[in-house]
Amino acid sequence: MKFKVLVGNLLVALGVWGVPTDGTAQVEKLFHQVITADEAYILNFALKEDYEVVTWSGKTILVEGLIRLDCCDQVMLSHIVKTGRYALTLENSADVVSVSSKNFPPLTIKGLQCKEQVKFKISVPENYEMVSKGQFYLKDSPVLEAKKQ
Repeated sequence: MKFKVLVGNLLVALGVWGVPTDGTAQVEKLFHQVITADEAYILNFALKEDYEVVTWSGKTILVEGLIRLDCCDQVMLSHIVKTGRYALTLENSADVVSVSSKNFPPLTIKGLQCKEQVKFKISVPENYEMVSKGQFYLKDSPVLEAKKQ
């Protein structure tokens, strides 16, 4: 009997402190997206989410996204990612590749607004040089040479 009361008090205390006691927890999913730059002179990144950019020896732009939600299970999160909610959009125009994130309304499941945490890691080919936050120029390109002068 004492054990049941102790466990009951513990669950109430956890609920008061903000720890979910209804069986839900934060779930996360890692996904990848490959973007072909085709030797574009300029790469522009305009993402509203947190992101970091690193260089790598590949020829493509590799995007790794980490999504965390506090309102659903792993199956539902996988479905949300498959619908393309977090996929980055791409625009190609005259030697420029622009990558941006989508604008989407807050995620609501069962009448509750989810807390979404989205972070990207973008791997850019090493033959690009960063000239400002979110902007890279192809090394030895006429565009980069003009910018340096």
